[in-house]
Amino acid sequence: MSLLINAVSCHLEANSYPTTLNVLILIISFLEVPLPVFTSLSLPSVRSPGIMVHYERLVLYFDGASKGNPRGPAGCGWAIYEMNDQGADSRSIARDKDYLGYNISNNQAEYQGLINGLDYIFRQDMTCNSLYVRGDSMLVIRQMEGRFQVKSNNIKPYYNRAQESLERLDCARTTFKFVSRERNCVADELANEAIQNGYRGDGDSDSS
Repeated sequence: MSLLINAVSCHLEANSYPTTLNVLILIISFLEVPLPVFTSLSLPSVRSPGIMVHYERLVLYFDGASKGNPRGPAGCGWAIYEMNDQGADSRSIARDKDYLGYNISNNQAEYQGLINGLDYIFRQDMTCNSLYVRGDSMLVIRQMEGRFQVKSNNIKPYYNRAQESLERLDCARTTFKFVSRERNCVADELANEAIQNGYRGDGDSDSS
């Protein structure tokens, strides 16, 4: 540690106007720590700047789909609502979809939809007393509840990533619930829209 402090001190003395970036680069290079490479399974490291928003109850719907499962193309979607005192979805807060490409199974796409929704809550600095997570994948819901074992090596990284995302949230209580596709219609439509839009994009690029 003393060597690191001396190295930083020498750098500061040699540069009249040292920048924070230069100091960070020096520290990273001295410690030989590789810079992170973020993939779809990389945890977001930075929250969006802004004021923390607290909710009494939030509902997260997620879904994923893979046409020609498990070959793809695949997509996922999620939607977040505020829950009222009667337990109904009262106000839409955010929703989004992502095209995942090929060689993604339906279960992997489902998990990615869950991960993306949880990461949005984290990045937007949203907190709540109760978070209700709902999806039409029995496998994902039961595995996240701890009622089903995670045996597939193709699913374990997604499961671990979802658990990490969940642990980072500032929510006092989280409840998972399996719902029908009709109840999960918004996230389902978003996942399929992502596939349709992305698939057209693939087709355009192939034909050009």
